[in-house]
Amino acid sequence: MTTDLLRRALGSIMNLPHPGHMLEGDAFRSWLDGAGLVHGKVSLATGAARGFDKQGMGRVAELAKKLREKEPRYRRGVGASAFIGHVADILVAGFEDFRPEEVGDEHATALDEAVDGWFRSEAVTRRHFIPCVITPYSAKPISVGPVTFIHGSQFSSHPLGMPDGDVLDGLTLDLMRDAMTERAATWVAVVDVDGFVPSRSSEMADLAVDVAVGVLQLIIHPGMSRRMARVTARTLPPWRGSFVVADGRFSPTIDNLQPGRELPGPELDTMMEKAGCLPAAGGRCLTAFLDGEGPFSKLRLAWCDAVYWFHEGLAEPLDSLAVAKMETAVEVLLRAESSKNSGTRMKEALRVLTGLNPEDNMDRESGIKVKDFVGRLVGARSRVLHGTVSTLLGELAPERGDLTAVVHSLLVAFVVCLEVYVQDAVAEDDIRVFLEWLARKREEASRPVPVGA
Repeated sequence: MTTDLLRRALGSIMNLPHPGHMLEGDAFRSWLDGAGLVHGKVSLATGAARGFDKQGMGRVAELAKKLREKEPRYRRGVGASAFIGHVADILVAGFEDFRPEEVGDEHATALDEAVDGWFRSEAVTRRHFIPCVITPYSAKPISVGPVTFIHGSQFSSHPLGMPDGDVLDGLTLDLMRDAMTERAATWVAVVDVDGFVPSRSSEMADLAVDVAVGVLQLIIHPGMSRRMARVTARTLPPWRGSFVVADGRFSPTIDNLQPGRELPGPELDTMMEKAGCLPAAGGRCLTAFLDGEGPFSKLRLAWCDAVYWFHEGLAEPLDSLAVAKMETAVEVLLRAESSKNSGTRMKEALRVLTGLNPEDNMDRESGIKVKDFVGRLVGARSRVLHGTVSTLLGELAPERGDLTAVVHSLLVAFVVCLEVYVQDAVAEDDIRVFLEWLARKREEASRPVPVGA
């Protein structure tokens, strides 16, 4: 099969001889466009071009898809578009002396080896240093599995992963400091990523940091942590200045938007010490996300997905969109395959994870039953997504606050219970089995102890 696809792809290669005169700027682009060449290379020696038109790239895409199907590391380590491009480059550069009809299984093997060699050379371990806004103050390093947050004052003493004797050049450090200063970022997230090509490695590092920040937001009150983020994500400028004129009067305003201003370093240290197993448990989920495999990787990935939506929901300025994102966190946590029965799933999650049954009150003060509470929240999301409530003008601040609290409770309970579940001999990497196990454990705990036992 691979041989046939390789033969078809090689049969689509175009060879364009140099036109015989100098081409510059738009004229060069027009020459390639006129021939329909969309991917290829130009020989510096002869000026000839070699590559694929749009139809040819379609055949390369079929070949690349087959190669990715055979190798999970390719699916994990490089995006589909980038992989297609690299396969095309290999075909253009490495198969110049073959006619399609001469292609056999040995050439398919040669292609496999060429792709493997390229991937191995690119998918090396990389240590990423990503500026973050956590709190303006210095505190002890914080570890969430593979991600470690360090204050900028400790950066120079942290292992950089470079050979002994090598140091960062001043320009690199200056560029990073400038980026941090611009956003008033005083923390750096450090994460090692292995098995990805450079662009995908950066993407995975960013996502890992987002989830790790989400873990901090599960520990630190949203009032202090809502705007915590890496500086290349959804961060606001540290200061927002503006002015208005009304009735001929000038009124300036300035707001400090830095997160964690109310969180001195010693207080943050204390919070992390009292966080129990949450940083370590969340870190194990994050490791499963980066590794793409391991024990209970499905459940742990579901938790990471949900924490990411929770993190995005906190950062969202619009209450209407925040409600939609928060409920989506519950849906992905429970691995829902349909948007139907959202209320049923949320009531079930609250029952097995927190012990609240549909007829119970959510809390002592409100007197609202769980089933009514869930119905209101699910209805709010539905009204936003179906346009019943304006996305821009909908007043959903109460629903946002309530849903944020519920999602927070579910995420914490889920990962803490997961730590116990994975030690059980009957445990399977399946959300339904996990929830049924939780229900049994809760039922067993609620049974009265027989007299004399």
